[in-house]
Amino acid sequence: LPVAPRAGVAAFGILLLVVPDVDVLAGEAEFVLDGLVVAQRVSAVGGRLYTDTDLAVRSCWQGSCGRVKTVRQLGGELGDLGIKVSAVATFTLGERVVVFVRARRDGFVSPIGMVQGVFHARTWAGTQVLVRDLRGVSLVDHRGNFEGTLEVLDESAVRQRVATLGVTSGG
Repeated sequence: LPVAPRAGVAAFGILLLVVPDVDVLAGEAEFVLDGLVVAQRVSAVGGRLYTDTDLAVRSCWQGSCGRVKTVRQLGGELGDLGIKVSAVATFTLGERVVVFVRARRDGFVSPIGMVQGVFHARTWAGTQVLVRDLRGVSLVDHRGNFEGTLEVLDESAVRQRVATLGVTSGG
């Protein structure tokens, strides 16, 4: 994809994604981790812009996560250049997230299903929940095409489900 000038940060095409549930995400993920967003930066590599997000691993739900994982996603703004990609997850410095990721050849990790593999940890009515924000994303499943919504899942239920499906590691 070409890098576009910031004056018209470019969005390329429409992307239809198949909605994976936690079982599918865990089955495809090399790592599932609970982490804190500690840094973000944009870099130009091979004529493309990438946003790298460092996650300090709080706990590893699947795989052997190490202490820090860097999520690399296409898109970002650097100087007067910018590129916007539909269905890319957003992260906020200091927030806690649970991500389902696989390793890339370049040493970084990427979320399974782009935004679909990223859950934002929140407290709702005294319960720890995971929020997956699929608003603005075109999706497809057995019912056909539809627009994504905000999904709220019980964190302990998701963690328990991942533990029954994969190999859990402490670090």
